[in-house]
Amino acid sequence: MSYAYFSKNGHILPAEQAVVPLASIEYSYGYGVYETIRVSHSKAHFVSEHCRRLELSAQAICLEHPYKPGEIEHYITDIIAANEVETCNIKILLIGGKTAADAELYVLCLAPYFVEETVQNRLPLHHLRV
Repeated sequence: MSYAYFSKNGHILPAEQAVVPLASIEYSYGYGVYETIRVSHSKAHFVSEHCRRLELSAQAICLEHPYKPGEIEHYITDIIAANEVETCNIKILLIGGKTAADAELYVLCLAPYFVEETVQNRLPLHHLRV
């Protein structure tokens, strides 16, 4: 499943214009954070909580950026409408830059993938200890 549009820094663009700048050290070394949000019935779930977690993740790695949670929530609504989706996952990808103004924010729709919870794919809790 593919989607016709994505959002870059709040601007809706055709998917054909999506590129990954391979020469960017921020991309090459993964200086970024992301969140994935479930969408069903054309509504994103727990958006404010995901935006808050994105912000906390950015703070944890000292990634400065100019994006406010309310703006990001608006970008999510815009991309759902632009792609006319009923069910998908939304990926919010925030990539750092040399300055806060250079940070890039992508919001895109991905095919819905929900792991089925079965006994076979659950790890016992003792595997989670550090």
